[in-house]
Amino acid sequence: MNAKHVFLSYCRDNAAEVARLRDELVAAGLKVWWDQEIRPGEDWKLTIRTAMKNSSAVVLCLSQEAQQCATTGIYPEALDAITLYRLHRPGEVFLIPVRLSDCEIPPIELDDLRYLDRLQWVDLFPEKQRPKGLAKLIAALKGEPLPPLPPPARPDSDDDVRRYLTDLKKETAFIKIRGLQVGTGRAYRVPIDRLYISLTTTGEPGRTEADEHAAMRGADRAGGEGRPDIYLQDLLGRDRLVIIGDPGAGKTTFLQRLAYALCQMRLEPTAADDPFCRSLPKGEFPILVRLSDLLRCIQRTPRAADAPSRDDAYAWLAYHLAESSRNDYFRGLSREFFHRRLEEGRCVVMLDGLDEAPDRPSREMLSRLIEHAAQQYDRCRFVVTSRPPAYTEGTVLPDFIHARIDPLSDQAVEQFLSCWCDVLYSDHPTAAVEHARELMRALELRPEIREMVHNPVMLTSLAVVHWNETRLPEQRADLYESIITWLSRSREQRPGRLSAERTVAHLGQLALKMQCHPQGRQIQVSQDWAAEAIRDGFADRPDPFEAAKSFLHDEELDSGIVVGRGADLRFWHLTFQEYLAAKVISGLRDKNRDPLLLGGQPPRLYQPEWREVVLLLAGILYGPGPDRVDGLVEAILEHLFGIDDLAPEDHPHDEPALGAQARCLGLLGAVLRDLSPFDYQPADERYRRLKNNVLGIFQPEGAARVPLQLRTVAAEALGRAGDPRSGVGLMTDYHGIPDILWCDIPGGTLQMGSYAGEVGARDEELGPGGKPLPVPVSGFRIAAYPVTCAQFRPFVEGDGYSNPAYWPQAGWQWRESAKRTQPYVWDDPRWNIENFPVVGVSWYEAAAWCRWYTARLQELGLLDSDGEIRLPTEAEWEWAAQGPDGHRYPQGDAWRDDACNSQATGLKRTTAVGLFPAGAARWFAGPDGPVCHDFAGNVWEWCGTKWRESYAQSPDESVEGTTARILRGGSFWNDQSRVRCVSRNWLSPWDGLRGWGFRCVQ
Repeated sequence: MNAKHVFLSYCRDNAAEVARLRDELVAAGLKVWWDQEIRPGEDWKLTIRTAMKNSSAVVLCLSQEAQQCATTGIYPEALDAITLYRLHRPGEVFLIPVRLSDCEIPPIELDDLRYLDRLQWVDLFPEKQRPKGLAKLIAALKGEPLPPLPPPARPDSDDDVRRYLTDLKKETAFIKIRGLQVGTGRAYRVPIDRLYISLTTTGEPGRTEADEHAAMRGADRAGGEGRPDIYLQDLLGRDRLVIIGDPGAGKTTFLQRLAYALCQMRLEPTAADDPFCRSLPKGEFPILVRLSDLLRCIQRTPRAADAPSRDDAYAWLAYHLAESSRNDYFRGLSREFFHRRLEEGRCVVMLDGLDEAPDRPSREMLSRLIEHAAQQYDRCRFVVTSRPPAYTEGTVLPDFIHARIDPLSDQAVEQFLSCWCDVLYSDHPTAAVEHARELMRALELRPEIREMVHNPVMLTSLAVVHWNETRLPEQRADLYESIITWLSRSREQRPGRLSAERTVAHLGQLALKMQCHPQGRQIQVSQDWAAEAIRDGFADRPDPFEAAKSFLHDEELDSGIVVGRGADLRFWHLTFQEYLAAKVISGLRDKNRDPLLLGGQPPRLYQPEWREVVLLLAGILYGPGPDRVDGLVEAILEHLFGIDDLAPEDHPHDEPALGAQARCLGLLGAVLRDLSPFDYQPADERYRRLKNNVLGIFQPEGAARVPLQLRTVAAEALGRAGDPRSGVGLMTDYHGIPDILWCDIPGGTLQMGSYAGEVGARDEELGPGGKPLPVPVSGFRIAAYPVTCAQFRPFVEGDGYSNPAYWPQAGWQWRESAKRTQPYVWDDPRWNIENFPVVGVSWYEAAAWCRWYTARLQELGLLDSDGEIRLPTEAEWEWAAQGPDGHRYPQGDAWRDDACNSQATGLKRTTAVGLFPAGAARWFAGPDGPVCHDFAGNVWEWCGTKWRESYAQSPDESVEGTTARILRGGSFWNDQSRVRCVSRNWLSPWDGLRGWGFRCVQ
């Protein structure tokens, strides 16, 4: 194609813009012709027609000016180009409209079916969108075809749109509660707007620190705690959003509720009064797609003439929607219908389950498809959901912001239970209230159950099991066992059905074969494939295949453990598939089980799509006692210590042993967390060896060799299993007393603050005359780490919140008024991990902890009667962090992404203390002395000093009062300018966020 030139057709008024376009095309290696090349004396009409005839493509440069001179210049040239266009094969790129400004494309007839305004066009405006449009144009001119012209279709009618919205609303209107015994074996349907509880997220994506402070101050001006909840639906103002949530966190139900609400708002104007709808964009068109369905469409569809040519082409979106409309809802709607809606914009495209693709290549391909679709349909909003383990590395979507679903708050749990009981006792309000109280008491009975209720699917399942059995299980695997048992028993009530035991056995075989599919874990399979997978279980029937197929059909109608989707089949919830696969594996002999789990590269049990299977397997194996779990752990450790290396592509850091051990400890740590109701600890001595070895990730050499994601998971596992590092937990000789590792800081003169004009400097950092302020600092001792959750726990579980002697007077008044009994988010297991810094603490709580710790040490004779543990002054904190050389960061003047948990890591959460040894402050330490970790990033740290806007004001270290207090060091959500040693922050003493912690001095 490049052998010929590109012909530019334009209006003279746009000569300057077209000259710029010509230069850009030539710079891209294209040969370009425009009328500036006509030599004096030439027949210009003949020259233009000859040039057009010898062109590989004609670019029609359209603009408002071109519209005003429609009878001359560009439009006659367009008609000449159309004559040539008709000579080319259908679908080949030749005539490309390019809009230089916002204008209409003239509806000039190309042939009997097509018009110029129905061609794919390119926009080179506004200026910020120009690079994308230019890249699209260059790609097309170099031979990458633009999407083929959609087949002709009748114009959209109001009836088409209304029918689509009505069908989608019906599809999303109900939550189906499986296994609820209310007089029918089928799923009990509850209107989604009666039972759905709004989900919240950890911090608003893209929210600045100033926004966070403003929200905190606005919400807590009267002394309340935390910031206002941010609901997922409030994030729809963002055009590109990924919602990340653990299994059962409510991702799919949220999209279902969102689709339902958007349909309502289009169909019923009064629906905007629904509280869920109030923050939603008005008039948006909803499109809901299961990504596993889209993937199957791509894999199944032969490369027909109208199918997109590449697997990651954005055109698959409209193609799949049209294919689905043939068999499901929206019958008869064409590909062109969906393509027009997407091109016109104002759509909310909801793409559910990126993690449900069977393997990493499939997930990465879908991610690229989504990326391309978001670029092409840039006037639409895109919302994608995924489980966390599957959303890493090549799967991550650039330019999308991420929101992690919070566990349900206690208030949300109570709200759900109230709605739940209102549904069950719709005619008996008194009975509904009493049942809600009874259910709440059952849920609060054991700590492990209390942790489960913060997951929406678990909470619903617990409510179902309690209704059916008037009791609750102790562990997650037991919970699924109860649910599956009730679901399978519902078919026993019907004549001719299989027993519950045989039903579960057959479905378990199907689940395991779907997990072990040759092409990777499958979420959805054809009915025939599923029947073939379990036909051996029907060998006693005349036609085993047909018997298996009939069983699956009946199972879908009766208990609903599996559900049909057209000609396909899937488990009602992915965790059902994972549990049933684990149940089958638990019955295998070790010689069959171990190769299944430990085969592959990386071994299956470390793959994200197998993680839940392994955790549930451990719970099932523990049923008879710890011996069988010990056998699984022994096999994992034998595999680990019996290998010397990992495949290079899985561990590119030239030190596979430590990386492999960190990965293994992360998995075993998750197993121990699931088995926490039983206080299980592995009997294999190699487990202790493993824990000790993995401590290497906290050393500079080890941290440099192990990827951050592996380090974070392994460190969390250490926190749950018992982190043995000094200064992180409690004293072994004095149970319940924090073990603080002290660093001796010599005195000296601190040059406090920044120079005016220094990069990143703020006004509040400047001393008099725009220079640092010399401040003498006496020697002191400071904790090597921020105070951890393990070290704060005795304060919570002891008399810390009940003894006013520990609290400043204003702090005790606040505690009494707010009824504070623990830090903010203390009940959230993602933030409350033993070796993580305690977060959500106000200044009052930090100061009270210091007084409590002082009293405990003095009682034990470990601190003189006049000794004191307190918060550092602002000057002490900065001196310990930067030292006499005035370093910009604790590690020195040079920035390093690996030196702290800042915004650069992308973790968006706290990590175990000391996980970034490269960023430790060492200026005061001898060869073997302790160093100070986490001065930069992880959590902002409270200081004892009251806020002052300028260093010209004298510091106030007094404990009493309600004046705002200083914080230092930055947190996981801050960029490098905010984690400098001199960076300052402030909040009211009753405030406390997820990124707020403290360390102490002596």
